[in-house]
Amino acid sequence: MDKEKYYKYMFLSGVLYNLGAGLLFGLLPIFVAGFLPAFGIENPPSLIFLHLMILLVYGYALAYFLAMKDLPKARNTALVGGLFKILFFLTAVIYFILDLTTTISGCSWAMVLILVPDLIQGSMFLEFFFKYDKFE
Repeated sequence: MDKEKYYKYMFLSGVLYNLGAGLLFGLLPIFVAGFLPAFGIENPPSLIFLHLMILLVYGYALAYFLAMKDLPKARNTALVGGLFKILFFLTAVIYFILDLTTTISGCSWAMVLILVPDLIQGSMFLEFFFKYDKFE
């Protein structure tokens, strides 16, 4: 597979993953009361913060879509997306570790597992940032 096609599919995977995560964590907590506790997250009194975060996830999906359409201009999107995907994963890992070592409510192994694609995609986006060589 040529590099151009590879990078377009890479950004497409970011679009699809973010859209899926947005649907999963944005809609299911409304209809399934035990959805968030299955991931080690207590049900909040209001879902507004979750839904605001999901809007950011959709915003990133849009940014990845636009990056996929114009790779030479995607470098900054790749940098920000890559850093924040990795930080998102690492934050979940830290909360998981804290939950194992203290009595605070952290997150479960299921939440860490579902965020592994963020770590992989984040690494791929950073690779794009450092190696993509078709800039305008």
